Amino acid sequence: DDSGLRQMHQFFLTCQMEPELAKMAAPLMPKVKEVEQDACRRAFEAVSTNYVLSALQRDVCEHVQELGFQVKNEVMDTATAYTVDILLVDSSVREDALEEGCDGSKGCAIEVDGPCHFRAGSRRPLGHTVIKRRHLKKMGYVLVSVPYWEWDVIQHASTPLELPVKKREKRRLLRRFLSPVLLLPASDNAQ
Repeated sequence: DDSGLRQMHQFFLTCQMEPELAKMAAPLMPKVKEVEQDACRRAFEAVSTNYVLSALQRDVCEHVQELGFQVKNEVMDTATAYTVDILLVDSSVREDALEEGCDGSKGCAIEVDGPCHFRAGSRRPLGHTVIKRRHLKKMGYVLVSVPYWEWDVIQHASTPLELPVKKREKRRLLRRFLSPVLLLPASDNAQ
């Protein structure tokens, strides 16, 4: 199991992105440096490149496209080996959505967070999810998280007549998630 190496990769990234933490961790660095950074990155990349789009992510992506956005799935950031679930191409980030440490230069990233991103029986994100979100923001992404429980509340259509209603509900939910960070079109032309 390479989970320890993947965690070390995230630690090394944190030290690169947050010099104040690197200073605090300095006494530990001789021991930490014994771990080969390249091995940590390779372990991290192996997971990042070995993905299968979940039905949830495909569904979210389809509805984001129906809102009029061009998207790219599973985009890897070569500097860090992180992958972004859904990257919106040419999206207009709202100035008031920029947080300290996030300039929005890399656009809007949508993370579709399924159950494996949260503690069992909880809505509390796991450490690897928290640190990924933090890193993506520091890298210049405006981040939107779509948690599975919000998406799953909107059940799939059981009859063809329900399909337009369910699609509209999902687009409304996405507009709710995206409107605080993006300039959205006034209508998704299917209200």
